[in-house]
Amino acid sequence: MAKGRQREVPKISDGVPVTKPNERMGLDIISVKVPNNIMATITEPHWRIILDEKTGMKFSDFYKTKNQMVEATAERFYSWKANGIPVTYLRMDNAGENKALQARVNSVDWKLNINVEYTAQNTPQENSLAESGFRTLYCNGRAMAFAAHLPVKVRFTLVKEYMTCATMLNWLQVIEIDGITKTRYEHWYPKGSLLRFANSLRTWGESGIVKVKKKGESKLQPMGIPCMFVGYSMKDVWRMWNPTTNRIITSRDVKWQHHMFYPSTTPGIRESNDLVVREGDNVMGGGVIM
Repeated sequence: MAKGRQREVPKISDGVPVTKPNERMGLDIISVKVPNNIMATITEPHWRIILDEKTGMKFSDFYKTKNQMVEATAERFYSWKANGIPVTYLRMDNAGENKALQARVNSVDWKLNINVEYTAQNTPQENSLAESGFRTLYCNGRAMAFAAHLPVKVRFTLVKEYMTCATMLNWLQVIEIDGITKTRYEHWYPKGSLLRFANSLRTWGESGIVKVKKKGESKLQPMGIPCMFVGYSMKDVWRMWNPTTNRIITSRDVKWQHHMFYPSTTPGIRESNDLVVREGDNVMGGGVIM
């Protein structure tokens, strides 16, 4: 009893080897908690990730409650099946919401016939697909939030935005699978073309003026408001956060300010257009003269 310990579990994916995208997916859900000393609210704190074993393609979604992910996940799996990339095996733990998901996807309403592979209790190694996906995304998203100089409260308020943006940027990573080199998304969905937002990439946290003036308003009213870039839509538009209303505006009418929305608070650092420089450096022609 005194020497009881957890048995070593290799971090490999056992089971039937996969040969095509979506054949085996890993699914997990975690809760993002706000420390007691920070006055911030996360409206959708439950982060669910789905990761494809063959291509490493990741999908992030946030929900108010864990059970809300059941129907939304079933709809996503159904749309994938309709597009010729059905899910065959689904690996996850045996939490209550996951058991509800198994019952739902294999019900008479959806008829997806997915084989569920439950993992053992307190053994995240058996679902290393989703676990490694979480680590990759929250490291990337956290770096984006710090690079944008977000205040602590805003960092928690916008966690959904920068984690979702990090997920979409991961789709554009160029990888090699079976001797073929192309983006992760193109490996996962060969029938599709390069995503439209890939032609309109911006720096996360950048400041932009979003057009809001409508017809009939006074000509002396502001034609736009300063907002912060927080992500992409699947269409050719940007997601802009309005700090005054704490709402997201999706718009293509943005005049970029070429600097971050929140200035750096690090002593001796200032911003000049697209360039972050140290005080004392000479800025000339967009370059730094050391």
